[in-house]
Amino acid sequence: MDGDVLFRRELPRTVGLSVTGGASTDLTDIVVTTESGERVELPDIAYRGNGPVVTGLALEADSYTVDMTVTYHEGMWGVQVHMGDVNGPDHNVASFGRSFELQLVREGCGSTLAGTEVSMDMVRPGTTWHVQVKVTDRGAGMELSVDGKPIASGQEELDEPRRTVAVARDSAAGVTYLRIVNAMAEPVSVGLSQTLDALGIPAASRASAMATVLTADNPYAGVRGEEAPTRPVERPCDLASGMYEAPAWSFTVIALK
Repeated sequence: MDGDVLFRRELPRTVGLSVTGGASTDLTDIVVTTESGERVELPDIAYRGNGPVVTGLALEADSYTVDMTVTYHEGMWGVQVHMGDVNGPDHNVASFGRSFELQLVREGCGSTLAGTEVSMDMVRPGTTWHVQVKVTDRGAGMELSVDGKPIASGQEELDEPRRTVAVARDSAAGVTYLRIVNAMAEPVSVGLSQTLDALGIPAASRASAMATVLTADNPYAGVRGEEAPTRPVERPCDLASGMYEAPAWSFTVIALK
């Protein structure tokens, strides 16, 4: 491919703290300590599912530690403590309740970094945990300890593949599929000659391929639960030259018979 294949996100140094979730919990003895030794004690939070509760914490650091006592009262889905740039699209989350979980929020989308399930039979009203969350590399790394014992840890891959080519074969139907992803804001030229040669795709098939393309100017457009603002479009695709122009923010499946 022409251009970059990997994407490295510049994470913010902002350190804030907020609380969301459906469980009723008390968060007490909250202390945030930065790598430089700056220490901030936050007021206790009696959380009753009334989130988000924002603490007003505003620090700058690459790495920091959050210590607190979490007392669970009720609620199936736990409580989520957001940390980092909590008002922005890139921050971190620690979840307590039906599971202990470390999460990453990147570009507004959440994913699990590490965690462990906890049986609800073991989580009774009044259950108390003394927790410590270590955040490193501006949120790329996280470690969770509960009652002094390491529970979960994870490290985000700093270089994220954003342009990929994959192959699948339906032998029964005699169809080869090429999946091309361009999750970047610029179009890219993709050289497929070597792949097509290795697969033994004849020239006639290359010239008469069909592509199904899903693309959008804004990959984060739309409203959750509502109809998607974009539709896949099917169109002829001539690969005689061995090149494919992948649009910005696109997902393409090319079928060759």
